[in-house]
Amino acid sequence: MWEPHLEAVCRKNKRRRLMGELISPLFISRMERKYKVEPEEVPALLDALAAKMQRSEYITGRPVVHIATLYFDTPEFHFAKKASCDGVVSIKLRAKDYSYRVNRLVETSDFCWIEIKSRNGIATEKWRFPLGKGLVKGLFFDEDLKDPVAECAKENGADAVQALSNYERFRSHLREFRIAPSTVVTYSRHVFTLEEWDLRLTVDCNVRYFQAPTNPYSGNRAITAEQLGKPTSCENSAILETKSGNGLPGWLWQMLKSCRSAQEYSKFVSSSKPLMRKMNSQ
Repeated sequence: MWEPHLEAVCRKNKRRRLMGELISPLFISRMERKYKVEPEEVPALLDALAAKMQRSEYITGRPVVHIATLYFDTPEFHFAKKASCDGVVSIKLRAKDYSYRVNRLVETSDFCWIEIKSRNGIATEKWRFPLGKGLVKGLFFDEDLKDPVAECAKENGADAVQALSNYERFRSHLREFRIAPSTVVTYSRHVFTLEEWDLRLTVDCNVRYFQAPTNPYSGNRAITAEQLGKPTSCENSAILETKSGNGLPGWLWQMLKSCRSAQEYSKFVSSSKPLMRKMNSQ
């Protein structure tokens, strides 16, 4: 059982290793394909991928990173409804929180990633910036966070000018819509890369969906499934995603034939459906 006093917040000099995705750009454009994998098939799949690809360990010896994705939406689920429609460009507004489990400790950082993700079929674009967790609620009160955004970007080796541009892009959605924390999705992620193909592959296990708390972040603590209580629903399968700007190698296409294509799957939509059903029944 998770206990708040057992959480360990990483020191500043460890932050970049813990939050390994900082080495990625603040704007990403790529093609993403999704598949579902039965839980009993995951161990063999991970071994097969490790034989062909580089396993990404942001901290050596810790192959699994725990992620909590906090999605923002309107009370009427404007963004989730649009994301559930085929053939239209959809937008997701979210915060991603990364942590590691070490015995009974939860190691995390004092900031999260604020992201805008656009999807059109398999084509995706993502704009993001780092922000201190304690400042996230200020986004929804239209507080001026330009200085903290720039400072957080500089502290972590990110481009402050681009971070501020992405922050203003995010604010434009907040000004157009009445947005608040809506759902949280937690999962454990394995990451593999293949540099010559500009390929990143993720396998997400133990995917669980929750209604978001009104104020999800308490200081610098990570969002964890244990603190969120009972999930609204769970995903029975593991989710495999390929993320590439340069296609996929032939051997991977062959491997993916044994997986179930799930291009229509969305963590955001899946987490929102129980809440939308509840709203419609009232």
